[in-house]
Amino acid sequence: MCSNPSSSEETLDYLFEDKNDTVRNWMINNPNLPAKYFMKLYNGADCDRTRYRILTHKKIPTSILENLYNKPNRCTRSSIAINTRTPEHILRRLSDDNERYVLESLIWNKRTPKDVLIKLTNHTDSRIRMISAGRREIPKNILIELLNDSNVWVSSNARRNLWLRFKEYEFDDNTPVIYFIEDNHY
Repeated sequence: MCSNPSSSEETLDYLFEDKNDTVRNWMINNPNLPAKYFMKLYNGADCDRTRYRILTHKKIPTSILENLYNKPNRCTRSSIAINTRTPEHILRRLSDDNERYVLESLIWNKRTPKDVLIKLTNHTDSRIRMISAGRREIPKNILIELLNDSNVWVSSNARRNLWLRFKEYEFDDNTPVIYFIEDNHY
């Protein structure tokens, strides 16, 4: 009943008051969960996995994401960063986060603005640069710069991204694309 999309709000109210945490956790699976439950469920969550499920729910109100994005819990910020419903201005703010897991989630979010992804290709953490180099939205000139990154994983991911998309690019000189990519040092 908890996860049944046709359960009435009255039924959900009754189930929410159940002493068994499992009942409330099953409510998160309800695709038509009313907005009033999200914050209550978040505040009552006993672990980061439960918070993740709440914060990445397809119907979570953006107002809740706006209220929670600057919480000290990295799992909370990471969950908000990966949620495609997160407003752009919050995604931009999260790009200045110091926590690697938050930035990784931000990179994986399909709605993260292109300029934020480009900014993250210059991050001091090589793992952030590596993941950014794999995003399709990164322009050719940035990927070419990343081919010379001091970290082999960053340059390899940039090379892979160029390789997968070489038909989309028009190179300015007559150098064959395959030669250009393969000849670059590792």
